[in-house]
Amino acid sequence: MNDPGQLFYNDDPVPVYNGGACQPFAFFSKAGGEHPYLDPAVIQNLLNQKPPAINARPVQTALLSMLTMYKKQSAKSDLMCISETGSGKTYAFLLPAIQTALKRIEKNKGKASKSPSVLIFCHSQPLAELIYANLTALVKNTAVKTCLVIGKTEFIKSTEFDIGVCCAGRFRNHFEGSKRYVQIDVTKLDLLIIDEVDESMKCADDFMLYFEIRQKTSCPAYFFSATLDGSFSLGDIFRDEDCFCYQHGELNALPPTVIPVFWECDRSMLPEAYLDDDGTVHAIPPTQNNTLLKCNPSDMIFFILKLQWDNRAATKFIIFTKKTVIADFLANKLALLGIKARSIHAKKSAEARRRCFEDFKAGVYKVIVATNQLTRGIDVDVDVVINYDIPTSRTAWIHRSGRVGRNGKKGAAITLVDTKDPDYQTKAVLREIVGGLPPDKKLPTFLAEYLNL
Repeated sequence: MNDPGQLFYNDDPVPVYNGGACQPFAFFSKAGGEHPYLDPAVIQNLLNQKPPAINARPVQTALLSMLTMYKKQSAKSDLMCISETGSGKTYAFLLPAIQTALKRIEKNKGKASKSPSVLIFCHSQPLAELIYANLTALVKNTAVKTCLVIGKTEFIKSTEFDIGVCCAGRFRNHFEGSKRYVQIDVTKLDLLIIDEVDESMKCADDFMLYFEIRQKTSCPAYFFSATLDGSFSLGDIFRDEDCFCYQHGELNALPPTVIPVFWECDRSMLPEAYLDDDGTVHAIPPTQNNTLLKCNPSDMIFFILKLQWDNRAATKFIIFTKKTVIADFLANKLALLGIKARSIHAKKSAEARRRCFEDFKAGVYKVIVATNQLTRGIDVDVDVVINYDIPTSRTAWIHRSGRVGRNGKKGAAITLVDTKDPDYQTKAVLREIVGGLPPDKKLPTFLAEYLNL
C-alpha cells in the first residue's frame, strides 16, 4: 500500500497500521478464510466478485483498523471520511454496516428485528440502486435482511429488515408520523451512514431529516465523500467533539491516475458522420497531421470512439451530459452508426437502469451516455470519460472525470469545450477546473486564449 492515508481521532493522528498486528487488514482473506473482523460468508462473497476482491483499498483498511484496533473509541464516535473518487468508499461503509447488522442478529439469537440496525442514505435513486446491488451481493448466505427505500418503488410494508438503503424523500413518508405508511423506528439504530455527504446535504429538507434522525438516536454516524464544497456545513449533524476523520488523496482533486484532456468543438457546425440509405456509415472528421480539428461534438465523440474501438476492443466509455434528451439522442445516434451504446438516467425505470448497468459491466455495451445523477458511485472499471458539456461546477467535473482512474488504473477524462457557448457559467466553471489542475499541466492554446491565461 503506497499511501495509507491519514486517520485522526479528534485532533490526534492514529496509525492505520498498529505494528504487525494490523497487517491482516490489508487483505480480505488469509489462509483458512479467517479475518479479525469480517464474517466468513462475507469474505467468500468478496472473493466471488469479478474480479475477486482480495486486497483491501487504503480507505477500507483504515476503517477496518479503526473498528478493530480502536473499538472503545469507535463504538460511539462519528466518522468523516474524505477519499478521492474510485478509492473504494462503497465497500468501506458496506462492510462495517454488514458486520454491525450481524452483531445485532447474533445478540438477538436469530430473532427478527422490529427495526433496522443500519440506515444508508444517498442523494439519488440511481446511486441507491447501485449501493443496494453491492449490498445484496455481499450479504449472500448471511442472515442479514436488506431493504431499498426509494421513490418509484413500492412503499415498504414491514420494518423487519437489518440494513436499509434509502433516499431522503421516500424515507420521509416512513418517518414523519403518517398513518398511511408503516413507520420506521430509528431510536434503536446502531449505525447511520450518509454517502456523498456534500451532495446529500444541499437540500434543506433532507438536512432537517438527518438532523431529526440524529436527535432521536445516540448511534454513531459515518459521512463519506470525495469532495467538500466551500459552503458546505454539517452543523450539529456531525458530532465533532468525539470523532474520527480519514483523508486519502488530495481534497477536491482528480486522482493522479486520471489524465485530463481538453478538445475544442463547435456546436454550430453541421455533423458530418451519417448513415446513408444502404446502411453505410460515412464519417469524414476534419484532421490535420493526424490531429482532429474543431468540429461538431457528436462527430468528435464518434471519432474518439471509433479510434479507440478499433485499437482497444476492451475499452469502456462513459459520456456525460446535463440533459436526458441529449443522452438519449447521443446513444441512439451512436447505435445507428454501429457503436453499441445505451443511455442511462433518472427518467428510466429502475429495472431499465439496472439492466443497462449490468450489461455495461459485463461488456455487452462498451458505451453508456449518462446524466449527472450517474457521476457518483459508479463502481466499474472505465477507461475513458467524455464530458459532452461543461457541468455546473468544478466539483461535478471531478465526480464525472473520476469515473476513470479507479482502483489505481490509469484513464483519460476528455472535456469538449465550445468557446462560443452562450452559457455565461461555462467560462467561470472552466477557470475553476483549470485552476485546480497540477501546475505542470500544459493547457491547449485554444483553452488558454479562451480563459485569458
